Amino acid sequence: MSRRKIKSPTALAKAWEEYKAYCDSHTIKQAVDSTYTTADGTTNSKTEKEILSPITYTKTGFLAFIGITRQSFHATYEKDPAYSDIVERISIECEVDVRTKFETGQINSRLAPLWMSKYGYGAKTDASVEHKADNNLLEMIQKSAQLDFGDIPEDDGDDL
Repeated sequence: MSRRKIKSPTALAKAWEEYKAYCDSHTIKQAVDSTYTTADGTTNSKTEKEILSPITYTKTGFLAFIGITRQSFHATYEKDPAYSDIVERISIECEVDVRTKFETGQINSRLAPLWMSKYGYGAKTDASVEHKADNNLLEMIQKSAQLDFGDIPEDDGDDL
């Protein structure tokens, strides 16, 4: 077993809470152009604004935050029954966080299949529906080929 950087399950739980607080309080800077019109004229100004932009919790991000490799974390903490509760809580909270951010629109929903596949979710496609649609298209083509267009007058092109 490797030397422990985090000495107890309680210390690992505290580090996890610090990581979540870091993710939840993450901000980005955004340039804002403003134009003000007064009786004296127009004034343009540029300012920088900090916007709250939470980061999604990930095990990889947490390990980088505390400075432990995946291999070391697995060998030292995941295999130790004393740490099983906090290790499982980390996994569950990562999954819940990403699901919440998809459901509230904080993360583009087009990324959902990629993100959620990490947690065992998969995108279902119903092949029987696709096959049925192909059959319907084939039937429509066959029916249109059987139609008699003899009673339809030809277009003489003088509609304008």
